[in-house]
Amino acid sequence: MSGWLTQHPVRGILLVSLLAVVINCYPVIFCGRSFVSPSCIQALVYGSWPPLPGMAPAQPIWQHGTDTGAMMIWGVPAGFIESRSLLQDGELPLWDRYGHAGSTFIGQAVTMLGDPLQLIVVLGHGAAGAWDLKFLVAKFLFCAGFGLLIFRLVGSQPQALLQAALAAYCGAFFFINNHPVFFSFAYAPWILLSAVELLDRQSPRYLGWGLVWLVANVACFNGGHVEVGVALIGCLNLLAVAFAAAGCRKLVELAGVLGRMTVASVLFLGLTAPVWVSFLTSLQGAYSTHAAVKVYQLPVRCVAGVFDDLFYYFLLPNDALGAIAPGASLLVLAGCLLSLLRWRQLKG
Repeated sequence: MSGWLTQHPVRGILLVSLLAVVINCYPVIFCGRSFVSPSCIQALVYGSWPPLPGMAPAQPIWQHGTDTGAMMIWGVPAGFIESRSLLQDGELPLWDRYGHAGSTFIGQAVTMLGDPLQLIVVLGHGAAGAWDLKFLVAKFLFCAGFGLLIFRLVGSQPQALLQAALAAYCGAFFFINNHPVFFSFAYAPWILLSAVELLDRQSPRYLGWGLVWLVANVACFNGGHVEVGVALIGCLNLLAVAFAAAGCRKLVELAGVLGRMTVASVLFLGLTAPVWVSFLTSLQGAYSTHAAVKVYQLPVRCVAGVFDDLFYYFLLPNDALGAIAPGASLLVLAGCLLSLLRWRQLKG
């Protein structure tokens, strides 16, 4: 085995990465667990457990303050929207018709549409098994990319194999174990590795690595968490430029490094244009659900408040709950008044 690893260092890193992922994720692979289990977050359908019809009662898993709801509340439904739109309707899922009375889908930059691994979910019809396979492949890519990056920078095969195995237990995965940022993070080693090779003036395969760089950066940008994706893309590529510039002894060599990165960046901006142009276009009329938006019930002392109470307040289970949405009561009131004023016209 030692001789084979010496003769095939890249295959050895891939093999060790695969074994590390199998050992690290054995509950999902062998024990029927899932990265997108509803027992990871709060109740989805009911006000208490179990969260879904037909599920056996179970205590929610303590998630140490991580944002596990992001995948179940947004990621999984988005996968269904994409799969049904592409496979059933034969159209690009550019628009979300299921929320907020319709909203831009691709322009939110968190739909994973440009992530190559999202094809697993689309072809898998959004099923939990397809999501689990995507998570496993993403972790394998992270381990393999990290091992290859160490091998490229340090040149030590034992160190590369060790780091490829340890990468499966990277501390970040304990906090983003099922968050969409998992996928953006998984592409990070490939961004730096491909950028180093792309900017290496001595590399005979810089064009091939340039293609890898383009795929890795586009995938990271569309991985599901655009803020982290932009930070990774900007910082890692800046680091690669600094690494390449440090080896330049002439101004013309530095110009060549900057020229390659400029051409690659233009291609990247062109491929991701449908996302960021749509985002900038819809930004002016957009809002964030993380902002301090609160809805208050109208006071009972006004006529509208009394009407609102009749349609909503008395239906609440107890007085501790406030109005969670404006509802349609004021619209119903306006319709009733309009019907009275135009009764002769409407009665027929």
